Order: sequence, then C-alpha cells, then structure tokens
Amino acid sequence: WLPPLISGKEKTCFGVTEPDAGLDTGKLKTYAKKINNGYIINGQKIWTSTAQIADKILLLARTTPIEECKKNIDGLTLFYTNLDRNKIEVKDIPKGTSVIAMEFRPGRPDPTPIETIQQQTIEMTQQMLEFQAGNEDSAGGRQKQRGEQKGGAAQQTASEQSSAKTTASQEEVAKQMKKVAQQLEKEILDGAIEMESLGQQLIIRIRENGSFSAGSAFLQPQFKPILRKIGTLLADMPGDIEISGHSDSLVISNELYRSNWDLSAQRAVAVAEELRKAPGFDEGRMAVIGKADTAPLLGEDDAQARSRNRRVEIAVKQGKAKESEPISVVE
Repeated sequence: WLPPLISGKEKTCFGVTEPDAGLDTGKLKTYAKKINNGYIINGQKIWTSTAQIADKILLLARTTPIEECKKNIDGLTLFYTNLDRNKIEVKDIPKGTSVIAMEFRPGRPDPTPIETIQQQTIEMTQQMLEFQAGNEDSAGGRQKQRGEQKGGAAQQTASEQSSAKTTASQEEVAKQMKKVAQQLEKEILDGAIEMESLGQQLIIRIRENGSFSAGSAFLQPQFKPILRKIGTLLADMPGDIEISGHSDSLVISNELYRSNWDLSAQRAVAVAEELRKAPGFDEGRMAVIGKADTAPLLGEDDAQARSRNRRVEIAVKQGKAKESEPISVVE
C-alpha cells in the first residue's frame, strides 16, 4: 500500500481525534467489531485534515472494550482501508474552516470493504429496468395543427401518426436508459445513482452520499471518473442536457456559500465540469442551473426526506415543445 501513497496516486488521511476525547487517546470510543471476514466500525472522528480529498484512511479504533484493558491505551488497532463515502459521512466543520469532521454512523452489520468485496442485491435494480412513460405533453411536446382542415379522418390520421412517433421515441429512451443502467450497475446498487424515465426524458439522479460532502460543493475525487463515464455515454445520445442542483430546506449561509441557491448551483457546475471532459461530449447541448429547495422529491421535513432531496440531476431531453408545420387537407 505504500508505493501508490508515496507516488501520489492515492491520498490518505489520519482518523484519530474524536469529539469527546480531546488529546487523550485512551478515551477513544470508535469501536471495531470483529466478524467472520472483516470488521464493522462505528464511531466519530474530527479534525481530520484532507478527508475531503482522501481515497484511504489510517483509522485508529478500539478493538477491545476499555473495561477489559489493564491500561486505557491498550486494545487499540490501526486500520488502513478505503474512505468509502457510501459508509462514511464527511462533513465540513461550520464557519468556513478547512478541517473536516467525519462521522461513522451505526448501520446494518454489513462487512466493510477492509478484507472483502461486498455486494448487496436490492429492489432498485428491478425499478431501474422497468420504465414507465411519463406525461408526453410536458416531456415530449405537443403537435399543434393550424389552417383549414376538412374531413375528420385526416385529422385522426395525423393524431395517430403523432402518437405513434411519441411512442417510438419513448421506447428509444427506454432502450437508452437500460444501456446506461447496465454501465452504472455498481453505482446504482451502491445507492449513489438513481435513474428514471419520464416520457421522452431520461434522468440520472446523483445522490449526495458518495459524490459530495455534506454542505459542500467539492466533488469527492473517487466520483469524478464515474461522471466522466456518464459523459461518455451521453456523448452518443441525442437531446439537450440539463444539469440541475438541488438542496434541502435547511438554510445555509457561510463564507463559502451565500445561500441554498449558491450551493445547489455550484454543485451543478461541479458535475458539468466533469461531464465536459468526456471524449466527444458537446457542451453546447448543456444547460446548468441551481434550484435550491424549490423542487423536492419528498415533501416531508425529516432527515430521510432531506437526504433524498439533496441531489444533482442530469436530464436528457429528447423532445421539445414545438409546433409542427401547418397541415393542409384537400378534398
């Protein structure tokens, strides 16, 4: 593990200090429980420099309960493992300082990727591969007929042709969505990405967990290659691309971000900057906006709803609202 660290290919941080321990290492409470194929670690660390850009972490945790140790500094173990943002929440300490607080939240007793490669099968895969057509008026546009028309059959034929064209377009979007979902299967299973088909729109939804630290618009380094992969997939897909940033309803105002609008817009820009680096990606198709908390996925005001609402969406729009050429029907 030393060569990639020394060469700079990997970055690491050192997780030692805890909120209630101060400088007394013997009071550390982060605990590593031994299981068959690794450890489950729960606890908190604070003042962890470079955590916002690190790929790995040197983590000091207790492996023997302090009451079973002769000295309070006994029973401590140093781990070197991946800094997995799907398991670890990295948060900026308020008031604009550059140091980072990290919280290891207790969760389901799944093995951490210290000695194992972990995969979970969840219902999301099935949802990703089942496509439901949305509102074709809002997603695909309307056809407006003008001029003098005689004969109901001709008008009905034009309507049927428009409906058939919309259906074919929606089927094409569904096919493209399945292709993208297959390429992003790991990220979907990890819960970092969601996908949705709305008529003639394909939406790739990037969750905050794994992509951004809480309250920050700085992309996690390990997520940048994923965005470039998405950019490569979108390069060959027709349609306009809208990248929108979304925040929760908790008001933010500090030295880094003046408001929720500022944070959501900067997150959208961070995603756009990585997409435009993909080979063949046409940035002229792209629009970038921040929506703050004006378009929530969930209306509830609890922790789970706020977590769902913090996201960046990449919407590929393959149908615009436009009027067709006037239709003239001759007897």
